[in-house]
Amino acid sequence: MNPKLPFNSINLLRLLISLGSDDQTKLSEAMTPAIWEEGLDVRDATTALMVLTKAGFDAESLAAKAQEPAIKQAVIDSTKKAFERGVLGIPTFFIGEQVFFGKELLGQIEEMLENS
Repeated sequence: MNPKLPFNSINLLRLLISLGSDDQTKLSEAMTPAIWEEGLDVRDATTALMVLTKAGFDAESLAAKAQEPAIKQAVIDSTKKAFERGVLGIPTFFIGEQVFFGKELLGQIEEMLENS
């Protein structure tokens, strides 16, 4: 467990919103082990920039884009939509109207998808 949890993830959300879907996956794949396996404090700008650079991003440019008013508003809007839909945290999955929260349910989700 990362000793810095829970932490404010607003900057990570802004980074994600700043990217297209392929790069969102790339960012998630870089940040997940940094947070959960390496225990890095990604709230720290220097650490976050290091993770971004290591993943092949132009870290300075991406960090600047994440601070643009339109990106900030997009995070607010998507957070509101997620709350209204019933998102509980990460990961939350929707299959039809059913809500699944937590990675321990991935096997159950996979089984549902295979049987549908």
